[in-house]
Parts: sequence; C-alpha cells; structure tokens
Amino acid sequence: MNRIAKRSWFTVVLSGMLIVGLLGILVRYTIYAEQWAAFSRSPYIYHTGGTPGGGQVLDRDGEMLLNLEDGRTYADSETVRRSMLHLLGDSNGYINSAILNEYGDELMGYDRFNGTYHVGESTGRIRLTLSADVQAAALNALGGRKGTVGVYNYKTGEVLCMVSSPTFDPENQPDSETIENSSDYDGVYVNRFLYATYSPGSTFKLVTAAAALENIPDVQNRTFTCYGTYDLAGEVVVCNGVHGELDLEGAIAHSCNVVFAQLSEELGAGTLTEYAKKIGITDSVEFDGITTKKGHFDLSAAGTFETAWGAIGQYTDQINPCQYMTYLGAIANGGKAALPHIVDCVTYGSSTKYSASTESTGRLIDADTADAIAEMMHTAVVRTYGEWNFAGLSCGAKTGTAERSDGQTADALMVGFSMDDSYPLAFVVIVEGGGSGSGACAPVVSAVLSACVSELG
Repeated sequence: MNRIAKRSWFTVVLSGMLIVGLLGILVRYTIYAEQWAAFSRSPYIYHTGGTPGGGQVLDRDGEMLLNLEDGRTYADSETVRRSMLHLLGDSNGYINSAILNEYGDELMGYDRFNGTYHVGESTGRIRLTLSADVQAAALNALGGRKGTVGVYNYKTGEVLCMVSSPTFDPENQPDSETIENSSDYDGVYVNRFLYATYSPGSTFKLVTAAAALENIPDVQNRTFTCYGTYDLAGEVVVCNGVHGELDLEGAIAHSCNVVFAQLSEELGAGTLTEYAKKIGITDSVEFDGITTKKGHFDLSAAGTFETAWGAIGQYTDQINPCQYMTYLGAIANGGKAALPHIVDCVTYGSSTKYSASTESTGRLIDADTADAIAEMMHTAVVRTYGEWNFAGLSCGAKTGTAERSDGQTADALMVGFSMDDSYPLAFVVIVEGGGSGSGACAPVVSAVLSACVSELG
C-alpha cells in the first residue's frame, strides 16, 4: 500500500513538472515565437546570400528603391541605383546592407497558428528618410570623384542624403577582376560616410573655437595679428596668407592658422583633447543597426608644434563624416542636435512594426558657444564663400583643405548648416583630391541643398 502511495505521489509530481514545463514553453512561445520564426538566414525567410525573401525598400516619397520579391530588383534610374548602392548592398553580397540585416525579418507576415505567410509578396515595406532625388543630385554633383556627401535634419534626425563614391550600378555590376585592377574603384566596397575617416583640415577649427570660447576669457573681443607665420619653439606654423589684425570671427572667415596656433598654446593639449572627446570625435554614432567608425584625436605624444597642427586640423586628426555632421547640427541648434537615422518606418500590410523616434545627442557645447560659432560661420559665408552657393538659404559653413601623407593633392571639405527654420539641415561634403575646399565642394553643396529645398518645399 505504501509502495502504491509513493508511486502515486511520484506520478503527481512528475505530471506537475510536465505541466509547469509546458506552461513555460507556451509563455516563451507567446513572447518569442515571431523572433524564432524569423531567425537570421532562415531558408523560409531569406534567399541565398542573406537577402530577405520579400518586401520592398522605399524612399521618403514612396519611390521603389529595392524590390525583394524574387532576388533583388533595384530602382529604374541608374543614378539612383548607384547612389543607393552602399546602403542597399549588391546582389553578390560584396557590399552588406545594414538596414536589411536589422529590419529584414520585419518584412514577413506571421501569426502563432499559421507561422510565416505571404513570404515573397511585397506587403512588407521599409520606408527610408532618404530622398532618391537628393541622392541622385549628390552623386551627379560629385561627378565621378571619390568622396562622400551627407545631409540631415538636425531637429528630427532624418538623413536626406548619404552618398559614397566611387560606386557602381548593382544591375550591371563589374566583375571582381575589373574592380581590383582599376583605380576608378579604389575603396568601392567602403561606405565612406559611415565607415571611413578623413583628416578634417581647417574644419576642425570649429572644435578649437568651441574650446577657446568656453575656456579663454573674453576671447571674442581680442585682436590677433597674423604675419603669415608663427614661431613655436623654433618651429614655424605657416598660414595660408598674411591676414594682419583680425578677431576670432575673422580668423574663422579667413581660416587663419596663426590665430589657431596661438589659441592652441593657451588651451594646451589637455583641453583640446577634452573637447574632441566631448564633441564626440573619438566616438561612434549608432542607429538602424549601424555603428559608424570612430574618429581619432591623440595629442599624448605631441609637442607644442604638433599640438598647434592638431588644433588646426592636421597632425593625426581624423573625423568620421556622419559623426561630424551631427556636430554641425549641434552648432546650428543651440549646442545639441538630433541623432541621425535612415529608416523612417517598417510596415507589413496595415501593421506598423517599427517607427523611428527622435533622439538627442545631448549637450555637446554650451548654447552661447554654439550661437557664437554659428554666427561666425554665417559671416564666413557672407565674406568668403558667397551666399549664392547655398540655394538661397541663410547658411553657416567652414571649408578645409586636408593635406595627405601620400603627397597627392589635398582632400577638400566643406561642412555647415542652414539657419532657415523651414530647412534645418546640416551637411558634410568631402571630395578626395579636390584641393580647394571652396572650389571643389561649394558646387556640390549648392546642388544638394537645391535638391533638398525642392524635396522639402
């Protein structure tokens, strides 16, 4: 009798454990089933090579950029296809698409009773913040030169333009031997906007200016004298001209190396390093499954002369275009800006699976500092670059000419923003081997801002 009772209790306990286990599985199934069904590279969801088995990618206006119903079908326009290559990837998988990796599983339908359904039909859609027209304008303006163009709304974070060159048509892809043996394709697999860094040249003076405004008393009201060179312990910093007497605003407008060398002496390597870190030069930006490359700023082994060139934007300084664009947004927006994003929403039929929200960089510089630099940059546009180059918008800008260690023609840079409330845009343009920042980049900025005005107007 005792043996029967013990067996009964054992059966009850075992049954209880089974019921608890089944309940646990049901709970986990209820919570995680959709994720399990859409696991990365599932043959039911993804084609060979990791391409999602259905859905579309659209631009901000609903223009089809990529159809995934049967492999990959790109936009009708070759220029648009080429401009979007580094974001959407190619059919051979040489260029990865971070957004498809991040949101590809959201392009399927799913319920807990039938599993996945409608795979292969275009009911799942990723809508981007990018404009196909602005992308095409940027690529055309680069004119086959290597470099990158980025534009975003510093109040909402929406990226309107993200072009990297060189590129190719994914519908007519050159063979790997051609790419490897032609200098025209150097670095074609790299998204320069997200994953490259560049010497900033004089655009870095915007970081040094912020440090000076917040650490050197009354620096805005001081007068400096430029004789064309500046001696630092026996080594000479050479300027791009002889500017005579000028204030900080004039030093930015004329990009005076002598003034910024003097400021570097007063600030010192420690303060400059602090501001490079505070502004985010050495950090990545993360959004939509993307982590940008970090920039570089290190004066730990620098003497007074090297520190001066670091403050001017040479030495070992490196910026990531996407990250630096957010700093320009912060200057325009009172010291903090929206973080960028490329995906606006992901839908399946009438269901919204993801919708972007605006996130902030946090405060990078004081509001008064940002306003002062913004006004100085606007003065630089009026005095130096020409207001006609900015699509009729009230803009602030700064150019840079970044010397290259290989002895080739310097890279050209122009960064800036619109101060127009209807077009709160920050931009970065880099033309590799372009030489003059203004000469190479201003026409690109003009074309891209004009396209943005047409898009947003």
